[in-house]
Amino acid sequence: MSCYTEGNPGQTCRLPVHCCFDDYSSQHNGGCSTNTCSFEITCDGPEDCGAGQVCCAHAVNDPTDGTIGYLLACQSGGCATGDWEICHPTTGCSTGTTCVTAYGNQNDLPRTLYVCQ
Repeated sequence: MSCYTEGNPGQTCRLPVHCCFDDYSSQHNGGCSTNTCSFEITCDGPEDCGAGQVCCAHAVNDPTDGTIGYLLACQSGGCATGDWEICHPTTGCSTGTTCVTAYGNQNDLPRTLYVCQ
């Protein structure tokens, strides 16, 4: 799966190693890790998920502090309301919407990801 960092934009991780990315800059640099992190990518499209599942980006919110993390993970039955389906232009979206780059569309996510809109 994609794990963008400015020094190595094409960096990828393979499960059980996932990508931890930061929310401290507009670049959202990531690194491969086995540690739990607040901003975590375990899939970057439907090919990383089992049959009948989609890859979803879920914002983790705190009532006081707002968004405190993002978890990108496979989910059965589609993404929950308010979550974003993660796609690839070649695989498209399960909902029939358009697969577009996250860069300029969902800027809270690393720029190498694609989202359904």
